Amino acid sequence: MIVTEKILLTNKDLFSILISNYLKKRWWLFAWIWIMILILLFRENNDKFDYLIVAALVAIQLLIVFQYWGIANAKDVQERYYEIDSDKIIGTTIGGTITSIENGLLIKVVKTSKYYLLYTTKIEFICLPISSFKNSEDREWFENEAIAKIRK
Repeated sequence: MIVTEKILLTNKDLFSILISNYLKKRWWLFAWIWIMILILLFRENNDKFDYLIVAALVAIQLLIVFQYWGIANAKDVQERYYEIDSDKIIGTTIGGTITSIENGLLIKVVKTSKYYLLYTTKIEFICLPISSFKNSEDREWFENEAIAKIRK
């Protein structure tokens, strides 16, 4: 079993994780909307309806950003640490709240440059910073033991 360092995920960090996940999954929608905006703006004969569509497409993008901003700022961030073994992950906040998740309930693992995102559902995840491991042996054990069981 390994124990991570104390983790304090800021609202800004959570917002950047949410936006980057959205762009990775829906890059085609984001690109399509901006292509449509450029096409409508650079046509020869623009009328009020074209500008209305452009405004609506921009509003859709802003609505998505504000939605994720609201999610990221909805909760007070609490410092926590995790105890990880090959069967479960136990998260403990500094206030004493304990959450235990069996590895069998985790459906997917995504490794980014800074984080491990351990998904419990399609949209809910545990964010585990790579820097939270005390040493490289702990991180390697986590990858070989805990993540290997999740991916099977």
